[in-house]
Amino acid sequence: MRPNIVYTDDFRRKVVQEVVSGKWTGPTHARRVYGIKGSMTVRNWMVRYGYGHLLERIVVMKGEEEVSEVTRLKGEVRKLKVAR
Repeated sequence: MRPNIVYTDDFRRKVVQEVVSGKWTGPTHARRVYGIKGSMTVRNWMVRYGYGHLLERIVVMKGEEEVSEVTRLKGEVRKLKVAR
């Protein structure tokens, strides 16, 4: 059984603030950087400190090059399916 680790309030707030400010890509990234074992720990802290509303947002930004690359690859897949 894993020992119960207790984090200080200051540490919790620091991690949450770093996630909110964009230093880390999300709670999972911050958890890995700091070696926090619980998969939901940082998410729970975000809810506790009033940032839970940020957890539901998934933003995917693609540049023009990425969009054209995806379009090109989809075209290749279509050609390969037809060639079968």
